[in-house]
Amino acid sequence: MAVNIGLDFTLPYSYVKATLTLSLLTVWVLVGLFQYLNRYTQRNYFSTWTAAWLFYAIFLTLNITLQSTPPNAFLVMWKNWSVGTSAIFLLWGSFRFLKFRAPQSFVIGLVLLLSVWSYYAARQGETGLWVQAPAFLLLGAGSGVTAYAYMQVRRKRNMVGAGLLSFGFSLWGLYLTCYPFLELSKQLISMAFFISAMLQLFIAVSMIVLVLEEVRATAEFNRKRLLTAKTRQKILHSRVRSSEDRYRKLFEQASEAIVIASADDLKILEMNDAARLLLAASNLNQSDITLSRFCLVGQGGQNSAQEWFTWLTQQRQVQVIRSTGSTVQAEVTGSPIWFAGRKAYQFFFRELTERGRLEQQLRHVEKLSAIGQMISGISHELNNPLTSIKGYLELILARHELPGQTRVDLQRVAEESNRAANIVQNFLTFSREQSNEFRAVEVKQLIESAVDLRKFEMRASGVELDLDFAHELPSVRANADQIKQVLVNLINNSLYAVDDQPEKRVRISVRFSDLLVQIRVQDNGPGIPEAHRSKIFEPFFTTKPVGKGTGLGLSIAHTILKEHEGRIFYEPATIGGAGFVLELPAAHPELNFQPASTPAQQNESPMNFTTTNPARILILDDEITIAEMLGEMLELLGYSAVKCNAPRDALDLITRETFDIILSDYRMPHMNGQQFYKAAITKRPSLARRIIFLTGDVVTRETQEFLASTGNPHLAKPFQLVRVEKLISEVLEREAVAAEAA
Repeated sequence: MAVNIGLDFTLPYSYVKATLTLSLLTVWVLVGLFQYLNRYTQRNYFSTWTAAWLFYAIFLTLNITLQSTPPNAFLVMWKNWSVGTSAIFLLWGSFRFLKFRAPQSFVIGLVLLLSVWSYYAARQGETGLWVQAPAFLLLGAGSGVTAYAYMQVRRKRNMVGAGLLSFGFSLWGLYLTCYPFLELSKQLISMAFFISAMLQLFIAVSMIVLVLEEVRATAEFNRKRLLTAKTRQKILHSRVRSSEDRYRKLFEQASEAIVIASADDLKILEMNDAARLLLAASNLNQSDITLSRFCLVGQGGQNSAQEWFTWLTQQRQVQVIRSTGSTVQAEVTGSPIWFAGRKAYQFFFRELTERGRLEQQLRHVEKLSAIGQMISGISHELNNPLTSIKGYLELILARHELPGQTRVDLQRVAEESNRAANIVQNFLTFSREQSNEFRAVEVKQLIESAVDLRKFEMRASGVELDLDFAHELPSVRANADQIKQVLVNLINNSLYAVDDQPEKRVRISVRFSDLLVQIRVQDNGPGIPEAHRSKIFEPFFTTKPVGKGTGLGLSIAHTILKEHEGRIFYEPATIGGAGFVLELPAAHPELNFQPASTPAQQNESPMNFTTTNPARILILDDEITIAEMLGEMLELLGYSAVKCNAPRDALDLITRETFDIILSDYRMPHMNGQQFYKAAITKRPSLARRIIFLTGDVVTRETQEFLASTGNPHLAKPFQLVRVEKLISEVLEREAVAAEAA
């Protein structure tokens, strides 16, 4: 006896109506689901797919109807048309999902073509395979395209629901492609409808899974956005708090008085320290006072806060009444603002008395700067006649046999011209902006140079000057010009302080202790009151009347000493008045001492001016007198001199003739010494080390840097005959040695 253990996947034909009904119900589930998705996602392809499932539901409904009624050509036509239309809409929706352009007119044309085809087949009584197969093949193709579309979603977003839908639509497309052939078998048709119902349920469940995944992804995205927004909010909150702190500090530290008042009653809501100082309101309760209490209103009868604000902002100046009862003139500007969530007025007050005082002091500073420039120009102009006077005096003394007293008198004139040259040099040094180059400086020489600038005023005013130097003083590491500026300023202050004293005394002493050099400048004036001593180094603080001082001298001195790693401080003078102490660190032993040369230091020992050197020397100076005087000096020394007063003429000469040395002025019109030097060595490179510069401007940074870059010597105006001879001899000897070595 044979036992059949095989599985039977067929259903009797009698179940066909039941399976059709089950398939129809699942289709309506899909219709409802896709309609819901269309409504809440606003994606147009869901509406197209909803139409496709509706037409497929009509196809199933007509199938159920045909199971219980005799064959009807009209119903068959509608059945074929419904399944074809379902295929068209399913394919159209898939194209929309893939963002392929499918014109609506093309779809309508296909639907009309399908209607004609279905009508023609029904009229001919055709219901065979060739009628249904194209429609189901099209429906299967639409399902295949939909499966492909969800497979792309699966690849891009890695969602399980998209993969399930791709798989479900693939099986659904396979089923639809095979359906016309399954319909031919009564043993398989019931099972086919059952399978379609299961596939439709699988698609519905897969769509729900995909929707849930999208909801979860959206929720996660929104959660991350929320976290990002919270982080950004914290950052913005931190920035706002930082900005508030920064503007609060700006508000409190502003130099102008700022007052914020309510727009309703002008009650003061906020004011900064400058406003409290201006109004003398430090001890008042801010919340109980109004701004109108501190300002005199006009004659217009201002009643409301708005009228008062309008009047106040139209005034150029107002009289501010302090809480102490005193008044002060001030400029005021105002504007409406929002403060702490309500309308308010913000006012800026500028005290005119303080502003006027500062402007007057600044004008005085500008005036002093202009005077300094004028002194610099005058000093340069004085250098040239002084050079001629000194030069011709030396020529007279060297050339002629003079009576004893005449020679003595002329030598005194020469000494006085040296003294005048020293004064000019000191003015030049003091009036020019100096570099911050520090070097070893001899303190005694520096003080004597500063004193020379004020010696005339001291003698004219009857001031007794006492200089007291320790026996052994080290050099200090300093910028000589800046320290001289400090000393001159302290001497000026002392001269002003003793002006009304019956006996005028100024004492400058120098001591060395604990690696510090202490310079004390004292006077026997009235001294500085105790109340003012804490303010004397503040900018613009001065006890002198207007026009007598700027209040900047001691402030600048404090800055200079700080840059020198030293200090300046006040102490009562031992001779009865004010005393200031400068402390400077002693220079290290390895720091070379390079004092600035002055005309007085150029006095050399007398020489016998006898030479047979036939050297040819070109003299270039725009001052004819100086050129003539130098020519006579060189002829006295036995040299051959050629004089020239224009740089371009000199360039032509060195092109045509040969010169052993060139004496060139540094300051000349149209072409200065630096420009002449570059042009000369371009024409004759051998002259590079044979040019000696004549200048009265050796204190400026530009001149010093250029002279250092060439390595050439220079003669500082006014110069002496012995200095001229020495430099020329050194240059000629150096070039002779270089020629022998070559």
